Amino acid sequence: MKHVVSISLGSSARDKRVEAEILGEKILIERIGTDGNQELARKKYLELDGKVDCFGIGGCELGVPIGKRYFKFHAVQKLVKDLKSPAVDGMGVRKVVESQIANWLDKRIDEDVADKTVMFCVGAGRYNMVESFQQFGSKLMICDAGFLIGVPLYTNYVGVGKFFANLYGPIISRLPFSVLYPTGKKQNENQPRFVRWFNKADIIADDFHYIRRYMPNDLSGKIIVTNTTTESDVELLKGRGAKLLCTTTPRFNGRSFGTNVLEATLTAIGGTGKPLNDPQIAKMLSEAQIQPSLTYF
Repeated sequence: MKHVVSISLGSSARDKRVEAEILGEKILIERIGTDGNQELARKKYLELDGKVDCFGIGGCELGVPIGKRYFKFHAVQKLVKDLKSPAVDGMGVRKVVESQIANWLDKRIDEDVADKTVMFCVGAGRYNMVESFQQFGSKLMICDAGFLIGVPLYTNYVGVGKFFANLYGPIISRLPFSVLYPTGKKQNENQPRFVRWFNKADIIADDFHYIRRYMPNDLSGKIIVTNTTTESDVELLKGRGAKLLCTTTPRFNGRSFGTNVLEATLTAIGGTGKPLNDPQIAKMLSEAQIQPSLTYF
């Protein structure tokens, strides 16, 4: 049996262990949260290194691509330095799946996605998804300036968002990851912010930890497009009136694991001992018939 472990800077309350079968391979999938403790995360990587088929890097990312540029998060790179087991953050799966998500969603709901206003808390972290909705004709609200640096402005244009992301990218890439992204107990906190922006949007699309942390009490009629959600997350969205949840990864035992887990699983099945490239990921996703999931409320 293949063994995949996602070591996350997120809350340990979200830990999960399941067995699944993908492409004829039985996989043991584990998620271990370290509550934002980077020293503990590094210790866990070293303890399990060479004993697992692949690591998922959870609750953080090795870096983000903005157009043709790639900004490394240096603090995160140190967590997985010199490991024997391959370690992936899910960016490969994200590029394949999220670049097609607008078209995928439009084909499966009785509404025209092109007519929708789509809000991103931090579009730089979901660049392929932003481009997907832009190419489909949706109106965008890219809110990086507000949620990252507190400037109460958003832009409707990918080009403007890309310009500012490239401008502040080199600085942000060297900050502690906890400054940029909710980790540990912060992932369970909700502090509504820029509620008027949420109210304008028809679709809220982003990493769920950003959405959960800043979403308003009323999400009536909203479509949520995101990644990792637990059963309690689903109930939370339902209680706040959301209409539909689309997760970009499938659900296992009521839980949609992050893209890092899915990519780690595919990497383990691939058996090469190194991360897969985009065409390999796309081929395996297609063969396994793995696609996003929809939950109506």
